[in-house]
Amino acid sequence: MLFWNELLPISFKNGVSLKKDTISMWFKIEVTSIPTGIVGVLWEDELDALFYNYQTVAIMLILFGTWFTMELR
Repeated sequence: MLFWNELLPISFKNGVSLKKDTISMWFKIEVTSIPTGIVGVLWEDELDALFYNYQTVAIMLILFGTWFTMELR
């Protein structure tokens, strides 16, 4: 809800107009979602076996949490 005005491809300020950069962003999101969905459907069991365990989740949380903390400084 916070970024609704920035993500909506239609602007209502000074009349109704289309925001081309936002439409382009949504198109890119849709295009990249197709291969991701295909990979997820085809290799769901293999991906679950590799990444759905507490060791992998804990290690990734520590690594990304450390990385994000370093980036914010």
